Amino acid sequence: MVSRPGGDRTGAIGLSSARRKVRAQAKKYAESKDRRMRLKERADDDWGIYRKDLGETMQKWESLVRTAQPGDVVLMDIEDFPYTIATRVIDVTPPTVQTEGNSYVDAIFTFLVRNLKGRNGGICNRRPISGTSTWTQHCPWPSPNPGSNAIDWFSYPDTMDELYQQANAVAKAATNGELKGMVGLILVGQKAWAPTIGWHFSTAEFHRHLHIEGFKKRTGTPRASCP
Repeated sequence: MVSRPGGDRTGAIGLSSARRKVRAQAKKYAESKDRRMRLKERADDDWGIYRKDLGETMQKWESLVRTAQPGDVVLMDIEDFPYTIATRVIDVTPPTVQTEGNSYVDAIFTFLVRNLKGRNGGICNRRPISGTSTWTQHCPWPSPNPGSNAIDWFSYPDTMDELYQQANAVAKAATNGELKGMVGLILVGQKAWAPTIGWHFSTAEFHRHLHIEGFKKRTGTPRASCP
């Protein structure tokens, strides 16, 4: 992922695309302004030497990116210019985190902890939905796909604005991203999201957290206890 001058960054792109984007920015902000460039591999490293030649700088940049590990950031600093070009190396197929939930919840929790700031508000809890006799999706459901079918998530910072932003991120991933086919329902505030209708008004109680359910709603009798 490569940063942009406005503060945002690209999605997951390959090395060749990242090279083109970094080179284009370096040419615009450094070479065309007759400024030197320097690199460092991680935030706590010392800066390397200043280079004037763009080709030489890009060769060194590519060497650093090729040997970097997921999570490492290669930084390009341009002399007398406030913007730093950052290239973060990511793993687009990270291992799934195992939870008390089923495969849907494992995938959802993995997405949450890797992409959003917050904390786990609870996964498995054998109880009925408040004020009803219907079992909550948080129950420990039996096979097939055993485990809880829901997770609660508290954002950081713990504000409704942040919750809505994170809910939109989950919905986007569930619509056409890494959670496609994994999410059946999102509840936040007085809003709900479902894959067939998108966002709509929720008649459920007001949620000051994200309640996210797996794609296939479970019914019947849950297991006697959580794992």
